Amino acid sequence: MALDAGGAAAEHRHQLALLVGDLDVVDTAAAALVAGVADGGKHVAKVGGREEVDIDASRYRAVVEAVAGIGEGGIGNGENEAAVAGAMAVHHVLAHRHGQGGGTGADRDDGHAEAARGMVVGPHDFGAARGDVLGCHTVSLRAERLEVKFIIKTAMVPEDAMAHPMFVKHQDLLGSAVHAIESRGYWSPYPENPKAYGEHAVEEGRAAFDAYPDAQFYLDQPGVVGRGGGEVSPYGLPLNVSYPKCSAEALIAAGKAAMPAWIKAGPDVRAGVCAEILARINAHSAEIAHAVMHTTGQSFPMAFQNGGPHAQDRGLEAVAYAWREMKLVPYRSIWEKPQGSNPPLKLEKRYTVVGRGVALVIACANFPTWNSYPGIFASLATGNAVIVKPHPAAILPLAISVALARQTLKEAGFDANLVSLLVDTSAAPVAKDVALKPDIRIIDYTGSSDFGLWLEDNARQAVVFAGKSGINCIVVDSTDNYIGLLKNLVFTLSLNSGQMCATPQTLFVSSDGVRTAETQVPPDQFCRDLATAIGKFIEDPARAVDVLGAIQSQATLARLDGAEALGEVVRASNAIVHPQWPQAIVRTPMLLKSTPGDADAWSEERFGPISFVVETTTAAESLSIAERTMRDKGAITFSVYSTNANIVQLAEDAALRIGVALSINLTDGVFVNQSAGFSDFHATGANPAANACLTDSAFVSSRFFVVQTDRHIP
Repeated sequence: MALDAGGAAAEHRHQLALLVGDLDVVDTAAAALVAGVADGGKHVAKVGGREEVDIDASRYRAVVEAVAGIGEGGIGNGENEAAVAGAMAVHHVLAHRHGQGGGTGADRDDGHAEAARGMVVGPHDFGAARGDVLGCHTVSLRAERLEVKFIIKTAMVPEDAMAHPMFVKHQDLLGSAVHAIESRGYWSPYPENPKAYGEHAVEEGRAAFDAYPDAQFYLDQPGVVGRGGGEVSPYGLPLNVSYPKCSAEALIAAGKAAMPAWIKAGPDVRAGVCAEILARINAHSAEIAHAVMHTTGQSFPMAFQNGGPHAQDRGLEAVAYAWREMKLVPYRSIWEKPQGSNPPLKLEKRYTVVGRGVALVIACANFPTWNSYPGIFASLATGNAVIVKPHPAAILPLAISVALARQTLKEAGFDANLVSLLVDTSAAPVAKDVALKPDIRIIDYTGSSDFGLWLEDNARQAVVFAGKSGINCIVVDSTDNYIGLLKNLVFTLSLNSGQMCATPQTLFVSSDGVRTAETQVPPDQFCRDLATAIGKFIEDPARAVDVLGAIQSQATLARLDGAEALGEVVRASNAIVHPQWPQAIVRTPMLLKSTPGDADAWSEERFGPISFVVETTTAAESLSIAERTMRDKGAITFSVYSTNANIVQLAEDAALRIGVALSINLTDGVFVNQSAGFSDFHATGANPAANACLTDSAFVSSRFFVVQTDRHIP
């Protein structure tokens, strides 16, 4: 059976017809279920005596004027043909059937979602230009055992906007991504298990990577003035990859020249092309993973997940936010102002989303793809050209990404110079000079606070998104799972040898110790237990190196070697021989004990596998010192372990004041320094660790502006 409702608010010229396929809803033979729904109104009616239909436009303040369905004859048949012809395209359909037997829930949901999607047809001429629609709204239809929710992203678009094959190919993916950022549950279109890419994917990726050392990386870019490179694998593998060195002025000029056609393509086309770039990057995940591993020091499992699918999640997340924000701007509107007895004033208004200009992405050495993809794709999707400047120690992962982007842009019919690679060396850096050029209008940066602050202070012509350093803190008060707490902390402190911006550095424990279900563990005993747990974790080198990875830079190694003077050594950092890469520099975590008075030691960032346990007088003091430290120095993560509801509430209040993500009592397989795309907001932009969030609406909305063109209508 199918819902069949008609009726429209006579005072409105436009009508919205929405078709819903629903086997559980009784055919009402065009019963009038819909009144005019305007400015957040809601209409509820009974169908068949028991089913409830809820049409809610409150989210987007849209006007929903009519909902029409079909009878049993099918789409376009019989008396409902006119209503069917008036239906609009829906970008995302989510269907849940409740209380039904047979098959798995996922199977049922997928089937009904597909059935509902099939009941919706494309844009209809509402009496103006083809594709003109009413705006943005959400319509939910709920029955006793079935819920179908339509998230409808509508805007007035050019007639051929949906014709580009890359948008058609990825339209459902984009709709799902928008739903994911709005629902914040787990979702990823990119499998994180290498086996999902084929039985021999890892070996094939390694073979592709093996072609790069001692070779020239080809990019057909303008302004080539020489070649450069100089990456050294932390695993001891010689790289010697040679990249084209290009004039920044030439890349900027080429990017500016490429932008007009990209801007005119519109949000849908840009989002579709960006999604295709990410799809092709995803297909090269194993190759990129080897490149990430041998430039950053990450273990291969981590390099595959974080440098591949997880980074791609962050890229698509940025595209989804950009697409949603741009689609809030209609392509065209009719403005009509009554003039009493005189004819109304009428204007046709057209709106164009315009990128701010050339964007510069200054990448970090440790997570070149994960930290760079959000900025790259946020800028590209919003109409900007992007110049990617990798860290000199980690060029290859981004060079591969840029090459794939340029190839995709060409095939899509656009200028490849919308994305380019700018290579420099540590001896002759170019980031400062390029960042100050007037045509650089957007800068994304991840790295040290010193340079991030310099960019914010000096690159005034650009919008700067800066991820910097901070002091992530943990307060340990009490737990009902002491062993789980220790295991979680060991993995957290060991992951990638602490070479992560989200890794905690300073743990606070009161002089009362840690209260467990069995006893009270004194602070010194807690330190010994944590050190012992680290020792057990690294007993098996093969397992340990998959978590620790290798030390990426000599600066981190020197910092680690000098850290013993910063406090009482609870556990020294030892070298481990990597079973596969004996020349790799692998070091175990160092654990130091300190006091609040030694803040100069533990309240400065010590990037690498260096952690402090600071003994305070009370849990309240622990929270107070942690809050002050994170407020002044910045933090991306904050963690608390306590079974005391008051302590937890105090931690939550502190997190709100600081503007930092809080994790409470993590004792299982989720760790505070891991961040999930589409669900976790990485950083907040509210404290010194970062001035932006990966990713929210603010991360994309200031990358474009809107230009309006008005014409009188006779």
